[in-house]
Amino acid sequence: MLKALFLSGVCAMMMAGAACAEDAKAPDPGGVPFVFDNPIGGYDISGTWFPLVASDAKHGPYGPVVFELKDSKTGKVIKIAENGVSLLSDATQTTADLKPGTTLHLNYGEKDRAEKGTCESSKDTCLKLGDIPIDLQDLTFDGEPEVIIAQDGMGQRFGGAYRVYTLDLDDSDPKDELGAVTYNDMPYHEVFSQLDDQSTIDLTKKQIEIFSSGGACANSAEFYGLNSDGGFSETGFELWQDNGGKCMDQVYQVKTSDMGVQTWRMVSSKPAQE
Repeated sequence: MLKALFLSGVCAMMMAGAACAEDAKAPDPGGVPFVFDNPIGGYDISGTWFPLVASDAKHGPYGPVVFELKDSKTGKVIKIAENGVSLLSDATQTTADLKPGTTLHLNYGEKDRAEKGTCESSKDTCLKLGDIPIDLQDLTFDGEPEVIIAQDGMGQRFGGAYRVYTLDLDDSDPKDELGAVTYNDMPYHEVFSQLDDQSTIDLTKKQIEIFSSGGACANSAEFYGLNSDGGFSETGFELWQDNGGKCMDQVYQVKTSDMGVQTWRMVSSKPAQE
């Protein structure tokens, strides 16, 4: 059922539709079974992948995947299904390198996971997401990890995008094959639906910056911080825009009232750095 669900609409989701009709073929009707040789964040990870040939030489094969995360301590298994995932970091590999009937062993480990370091624009500590296809990191700043799935080439300017899932089981349907659910609640969805490799996760401020690249002097950044309800609220935004032939960098603070009404004020306006 999962395979039919994914492959029925995956052509429309590919970055290059022209390549889809010709190349969208899994090497085996049952998909490619895989296993991570090393635990990731306390979970043993395996599953089934339905790779599609990439449309350019920059990205390796990618396609729908069903991850199975088994808690190394309790044995509880959570399944997550997602589209547009590349399990192979080597862009020169193709589906011809995947042998039907064998299990794909992936040697991802701690070196490939997200790293903490100094933020680019401040002395704060930021979390830089890695290239690993699936990771577990705390993105809601509550001490509990979320599941982060990388989508190669699905972000801005063909960079990486990220899908965020909670580890909480969805018990509403006992027959549901998928255990984890996405963050669809608006306090989270507004942030996580836009998360990509140009976003900044500031651990010091407990803030996530969503950067939108419009090219030249047409960029913006939205800043989201934790609110009293445990979700995210927009706290400010930054605009780079042309003003009489000069590129200006303008910063605004956002305030949300108890009635949900947002107001904002400019706190700085200066020529943008070249």
